[in-house]
Amino acid sequence: MVKNCNNIIKVIVKTCNNIIKVIVKTCIKFRKEDYKLDVVKYAETTIRQKVLNTFDSIPAQLARKNKKFSYVNILEGEKNVGERKYSSSIEWLKNAGIINYCYNLTEPAAPLKSNLRLDCFKIYMRDTGLLISMYEEGIQKDILNDELYINEGAILENVCAEEIQTRYSDVMYYEKKSKLEVDFLLNLNGVVTAIEVKSGNNKQSESLNSIVNNYKTVSRYIKLEKDTNIYVDSLGIEHYPLFMMMFI
Repeated sequence: MVKNCNNIIKVIVKTCNNIIKVIVKTCIKFRKEDYKLDVVKYAETTIRQKVLNTFDSIPAQLARKNKKFSYVNILEGEKNVGERKYSSSIEWLKNAGIINYCYNLTEPAAPLKSNLRLDCFKIYMRDTGLLISMYEEGIQKDILNDELYINEGAILENVCAEEIQTRYSDVMYYEKKSKLEVDFLLNLNGVVTAIEVKSGNNKQSESLNSIVNNYKTVSRYIKLEKDTNIYVDSLGIEHYPLFMMMFI
């Protein structure tokens, strides 16, 4: 029975991968310049360049190991900048439906919204196709051929963030002193759930293991991985193929 289920899962994974390839081919047709033209057209003159600078910085911000949005990384060589200068440009992008905030939590405990750190967040594109179009030429082809090994994690995290925002509105994560970071936290029907996204061959997750062992406020643990079957390991962590995010 289990063998038959795994075979069915493999067929579904293959089908979903083919669908993703079609989507990516479509996304290639879109370019960030189209969005930038909208910024030039609709943003107020006083913040227009700041919005463009913020927009252009997002792929590089997501490529960093620590994906927390950093004002000093918006424009290379710019010093002594912060929220006062760029907060209005970030809000413009959010209100225009271009980005999603992903807020850090003071602790992974319900109610999650009461623990939001409004001054500490990651920024994801609301449209993953737009993010892909912002990379250099050739990356799209690598995705289609499953040959992308660098920064693929940022793309897949963006896909998950987009799905979470669409279905649950609030996108949150937990990071503590740069030593522990869980990609996403959700409250699913009253159950605080930690979600980790693994894109590469290294499927170790020290942060998720730490959550299991040390945070009793979290009751469910999910790891989304490439090329995996559905199972629950000895720690109680549920393992799913990446596409299963749409069903969680």
